[in-house]
Amino acid sequence: MNVQATTAPMAIASDRDWSAQMIAPDSDSGQGGQAPFVATRFDAKALSAPVLHVSAHGLYEVRLNGQRVGTARLTPGWTCYEDRVAYQSNDVSDLLVDGENRIEIWLGD
Repeated sequence: MNVQATTAPMAIASDRDWSAQMIAPDSDSGQGGQAPFVATRFDAKALSAPVLHVSAHGLYEVRLNGQRVGTARLTPGWTCYEDRVAYQSNDVSDLLVDGENRIEIWLGD
């Protein structure tokens, strides 16, 4: 998973403001049980306005240093993925710590 810190405004204004890589769990057995997730550690350095932009082809929940990001449930909600993929932006400045941080993204089955 590639984590990139940003100081961009809450909304992404144009294509040139967006830089991301598709991520997926190492394995997806499809056997039910616990939902798959991706996680990584990163150093936030001294960001003045850290904003996390997240999108998915399905439902997800994000945790940063063990704390849930945002208040929405069943994010991102229903969308026709063939036409558009919604993204959510959250100010995460209160969730970051000096030094190493851990982000986890739990994915719906």
